[in-house]
Amino acid sequence: MALFTTMAIALEIDGITFNVTVSNLKKEQQDTLKEKYGSYDAEFKERSENEAKLGRMIERYQLLKADGQNQSALDLLDQIEAIEAKIAPKNIEETEKMLNEMYQSRFLMTVSGTDKERLKGYVDEHNIGYLVLVKEIEQMVAEAKKGKSKG
Repeated sequence: MALFTTMAIALEIDGITFNVTVSNLKKEQQDTLKEKYGSYDAEFKERSENEAKLGRMIERYQLLKADGQNQSALDLLDQIEAIEAKIAPKNIEETEKMLNEMYQSRFLMTVSGTDKERLKGYVDEHNIGYLVLVKEIEQMVAEAKKGKSKG
């Protein structure tokens, strides 16, 4: 399957059309993103594992409590609180911020054209996440590729 190199698209947001060109990430750009944001994957995986573990521990705590094993339940409660501290809400905000930065970098590396800066300004001004923007662009490219392969 051949990958596209560049593709012109007309992206419409709130009735405003932005004409941009989308390109593949070059090898060096992929390496830069991996280097800068590679730790995010590990952090996200650890967070997901901790959330799953926390769910299992809470179920076990409830069973111990219902069974009258109060000391065991209290011991488990200490462990639950330690895991909850690891996945505190501030980590969610940090993760969302890192994701937005990563997708903003990807946007800056792959999008060009006369409307690029206008699009960037609109996205920043209206607080549209770059994750949402890049996913929409990727979907448009996929649909355009699908249309070309059928035609």
